[in-house]
Amino acid sequence: MLYLDQIRQAEFLWLAAERGVCASIYVPSTPLTQDTGAGRIQLKTLSNQALEQARAVADKRDVTLMAGYVEELGEDDEFWAHQANGLGVLLTPDSIRTYRLAYACITSAPRRIARSRTSRRSRSWPPKVR
Repeated sequence: MLYLDQIRQAEFLWLAAERGVCASIYVPSTPLTQDTGAGRIQLKTLSNQALEQARAVADKRDVTLMAGYVEELGEDDEFWAHQANGLGVLLTPDSIRTYRLAYACITSAPRRIARSRTSRRSRSWPPKVR
C-alpha cells in the first residue's frame, strides 16, 4: 500500500505566515522499507544545508529546535516504514510537518532560508519539476 499525503495551499499559507525562520525540504524516498536508508541520508544532508543557512539569519535556539525535529524524524523507524516516492518536510522552530508524496522529488541544495514574511513571498511557486 502506498501511503500518501497532500500538501494543500493552506499548509503553504501557514508556512508563509510564520514569523522567523522556516524551511521546506523535499527528498526522494521509497515505499520499500528495506531501502529507506538513502532517504534518511538525503534528509540529513539537505536539512544540514538548510540549517546552515538558517544559522546565518536566525537565533541559535531556533535552529537547535529545528535540528532536533529533523534528528528525531531521521531516527523514527515507524515513520520510515510507511513512505511513498517523495517526502516533503515543512520546518519551523515550533513544529515539523511531513508529507508523503506520490512523486519523487528532485534533490538540490536549498536556495534560501526565509526570515521575513516579505522574503518568503518572493519565492517562486510552484517548484519546477523535471
